[in-house]
Amino acid sequence: FIYCKGEMKEHIRWLDAKVLYRLLHTLDENVPAEPSHRKQRGSAHASAGGSIVNMDMTMMDDPMSSGGVEMTPNVDLALEKFVHLDYLIKKRLDNTGGDGVDDEDAVAYAIGPRSLLVVGLKQIVCFCAQVMDQEPDPTMLQELSQHNADSEVEPMMEE
Repeated sequence: FIYCKGEMKEHIRWLDAKVLYRLLHTLDENVPAEPSHRKQRGSAHASAGGSIVNMDMTMMDDPMSSGGVEMTPNVDLALEKFVHLDYLIKKRLDNTGGDGVDDEDAVAYAIGPRSLLVVGLKQIVCFCAQVMDQEPDPTMLQELSQHNADSEVEPMMEE
């Protein structure tokens, strides 16, 4: 969802965590429709640059063990694990609500470098379409084809 539904900002597609949760909830009603606002002991704290510090690795072994309702996956923990493993990039958003209060829990996610190496953008687009029971977005596929063509031409031009 992050790549397929994200907004392009600074040459990267970012998806707000609130939108991500709503999309995940449409696929699985056991996933909460909103991110939790509670801080878990031993959870990862991300800086604005997306780096992880003070990670309790034992909690990351099984993101499905939420400590709460048995069928409720711990999406927060799974996302932090993917950030830690470089599948995702996390950044804190500078959001102030309508009441002028800064939303300290506002974050967005982007596809990380490891996702690009291990999976690839075309596979991500096709998988997302399959999960949503849709056809892959032809505009995105064309964009990816154009990007691949451009990256193949650049090394030849250097020679």
